[in-house]
Amino acid sequence: MYGADWIKYYSDRHYHFEADGVLHSMVNFTDEEAKAIVDEAHRLGRKVAAHAIGSDGIAAALRAGADTIEHGDGLTETLMDEMARKGTVWIPTVMVGAYVAPGRGGNWLKMVELEKVAFQRRCSAM
Repeated sequence: MYGADWIKYYSDRHYHFEADGVLHSMVNFTDEEAKAIVDEAHRLGRKVAAHAIGSDGIAAALRAGADTIEHGDGLTETLMDEMARKGTVWIPTVMVGAYVAPGRGGNWLKMVELEKVAFQRRCSAM
């Protein structure tokens, strides 16, 4: 109503690696809640950006119908294929992650490397 062209919601938080080597996350909304966010924004003619870092948050945002995935450190081949099928745009933020990761420590440095690998994988497939 006040001029926003995009709505951004936080699909996930609390990023961690599991035995499968994939970056996982805690999803912030049920599938029904996330879909309601996306559906209402689309009803109003707005696009939806999903802050989604871990694979679980990315998958939830895709199920909800988000137009973009912001960050996407935990992208897998399967999730990339799903994004391509749906026409969902990935907004990688490799340099932002590289800038903030050293001060955060923990998994953040590894997350930057994952995003770089995903970016290289997707670019080489084009």
